[in-house]
Amino acid sequence: MKPILVVDDEADIREALVEILERENYSVHSARNGQEALEKLKSLEELPQVIILDGQMPVMDGSTFYKILSQDPHYNRISVIALSGNLGGLVNLPSHCRFFRKPFTVPELLTTVAELFEIQTSKESVRAS
Repeated sequence: MKPILVVDDEADIREALVEILERENYSVHSARNGQEALEKLKSLEELPQVIILDGQMPVMDGSTFYKILSQDPHYNRISVIALSGNLGGLVNLPSHCRFFRKPFTVPELLTTVAELFEIQTSKESVRAS
């Protein structure tokens, strides 16, 4: 299964994304904010290859979460799709990450998720050889 972590404080958005991604045969975990997402990452047996991350959340926002993630060598290879209603601090992402301004369309999100999994898979095969 292809693991994904969805991080969004809005329950309706989070639950809809989980449902959509599970229908596409992804293994999906979710968290309500950046702090909960960090705790979830530590507890998972298999790290997600993609994190879908809301920019504005209570407790720990997406920008702070991403900063912590990107500085940790255990997590900094995970691709991130940042979702936000404004540009904020999540637009200067590395090439293995993407930014979507809300509202976004489901087809474009699914296409991007698939592309990021392809990138991750090709990086893994290069590292293995």
